[in-house]
Amino acid sequence: MMFAQYCRIESKAGGVSCTRREFIRAALSLIKKGSRYSRKFRQQRHNWLKSGLALRADARQQYVDVMRGNLYSFTRDPKTGMITD
Repeated sequence: MMFAQYCRIESKAGGVSCTRREFIRAALSLIKKGSRYSRKFRQQRHNWLKSGLALRADARQQYVDVMRGNLYSFTRDPKTGMITD
């Protein structure tokens, strides 16, 4: 999932404090109706949602760290851009 897609879904779902269910519902609302529940695209859809939920987990962890005052408790992997501990 592209980060821009993630941002659009997150804002539609209610922000960084949205639940997994709210995030998935918002993501599915952006998919065309024909492929939203199609068995043909099930594996691709699940992989897309899993990557979005991974981005959500990273964003939530950053939010928690900042709110707790741990501004520098994470680093980014230079190859993937993902947050590592």
